[in-house]
Amino acid sequence: MEVLKDSDVVLECEVLGTPPFEVFWVKDDKPVRSSKKHRISIEKSLISLHVFRFDASDVGEYQCRVTNDVGSCLCRSEVTLKEPPQFLKKIENISSLRGGTVVFQAAIKGSLPITVSWLKDNDEVIEDNNIKMTFVNNVATLMVRSIELKHDGKYFCQAKNEAGIQRCSALLTVKGWSYPDGLQ
Repeated sequence: MEVLKDSDVVLECEVLGTPPFEVFWVKDDKPVRSSKKHRISIEKSLISLHVFRFDASDVGEYQCRVTNDVGSCLCRSEVTLKEPPQFLKKIENISSLRGGTVVFQAAIKGSLPITVSWLKDNDEVIEDNNIKMTFVNNVATLMVRSIELKHDGKYFCQAKNEAGIQRCSALLTVKGWSYPDGLQ
């Protein structure tokens, strides 16, 4: 189970059998007791462990061990934090002649789903016949074909998920002839 940092997490086990039950919660084989951080509750056959304001110190394997006079059972759950997006490879500055093609590429890790958007000078980049965007196997790609002077500027790759948002940026410099009006 993946959870957001600072969220309240509830782990539940349903038990069938003859009471009375003895209930033990452990995290990474260390006992968990009711406290400001944890609350254990038992309502009929439902046994719950509430973990308040979940953080990195709470990551681990939780087990609920339940015993009665004739036996015992165990349920377990691995609980981890959702990771915000992080760039393993950022987009890089690039230059192109007019009419050329450029490709910005970034490698991203983090908890899925991740949504990627592209901006140019803080305006959203919109796909068209010459602009294609993909996000496959955690690689975000922006391809711009038939480069024109209007494509010159600062580009941002923005990655977002439930746990956070990250951006990286690079410059596209367009080189080429510019003609005075009417002389082409």
